[in-house]
Amino acid sequence: MSSNSLTPSQLSGLPLRVHDLALYLRKTGWQRVPHPNERLLVFEHGIINGTEQRLRAVLASSDDYADSPALIGNALDLLAEVQGVDVQQIARAVHAIDRDILSVRFVGPQASTGGLRLDTATTVVLQLRDLLAYAACVEEYPRPYFPRATSIGRKYTESCLFGQTFPGSFGFTIESPTGPAPFSDSNDSPPPFERRVMTRVLGGIGDLREALLSGEPEILVQRYETGLNANMCELLEDTLRQADDAEMEYSVIWSPEWPVPPKIRDLHAVRLQPSAAAFLGAAARQMRKLEESKARQISGRVVALQSDASASDDERTEDLEQVATILWEEQRGRKLRVRVALEHPDYFRACDAHKLGQEVRVTGRLEKVGKFWTLMAPSQFEILPPR
Repeated sequence: MSSNSLTPSQLSGLPLRVHDLALYLRKTGWQRVPHPNERLLVFEHGIINGTEQRLRAVLASSDDYADSPALIGNALDLLAEVQGVDVQQIARAVHAIDRDILSVRFVGPQASTGGLRLDTATTVVLQLRDLLAYAACVEEYPRPYFPRATSIGRKYTESCLFGQTFPGSFGFTIESPTGPAPFSDSNDSPPPFERRVMTRVLGGIGDLREALLSGEPEILVQRYETGLNANMCELLEDTLRQADDAEMEYSVIWSPEWPVPPKIRDLHAVRLQPSAAAFLGAAARQMRKLEESKARQISGRVVALQSDASASDDERTEDLEQVATILWEEQRGRKLRVRVALEHPDYFRACDAHKLGQEVRVTGRLEKVGKFWTLMAPSQFEILPPR
């Protein structure tokens, strides 16, 4: 579909201004060049797809000129051709310059009818929400499987927007805010959490395509720390089964505010066939088993102690709830306060370690229970010698 037959407002559903498109061009590497006609803004881009090819985009200098909409339409066509996406996607990206836009499209006979059963649409939207919620959970704390989503997932999805559906096919768009980059070079600043979540989603689906081509679900299992975990695999599986034999296509228009890793940037649109559902289920089962059998050893200082009663001679100390909170620095350098329910002798030793400022070590399964990280089935509690 060419923008020559539709105005920019019809393309995006919202009016596009010269200022919006000029900002988008600058953010995506285009440079303004001098032009003798003051009523024109001219931008050039010298390197396209790694080859020297000078391209030029021309805009009117004001929205008030009669040819301004046509010039905006021409520039959108050019950007769509350069980026290898639909013009509608470019129009949405220009309007939402500080947001990553995830597009999920139905492909197949069902999509060609232009309609979708209401219960199917409702279910798919909820599955998309949960996919992003679990992606945020895994980004906060990579693990093969979560018994339930943590609060970080809910907070992230509350910040997302349900975007417009797009003409010519049936699907959904989700807008994930990234915020503007700092005034310093964004390449020197870590990407925001929201960008990392969206990178995980599309990168993980790219891993899935690679695993499908090789016939090795183990690829997904090996890469859960940077890609899909069991919860995300199960949600993608459910969406494919809900789609009634339609293929599902996932793509992201990235906000130009932040750089995108080359491997992710080259993933334009990943299409999943219905047969991928069984593959996703197999990978999810492997990751669930990995999590269930995974014991973690944590160490650190005891920063809090809690007992529901004071032990005395006539009390059954084995019935007491005695919890030590350990400040543990995980592999990624993030510090977590982990609650550990201890047997009475180990709790007394934890009290001694707290008084002396000594570190302790204990083994168990780490889970997020409510607002707290908790070590389930703790064992092998010990006080570490001074360093």
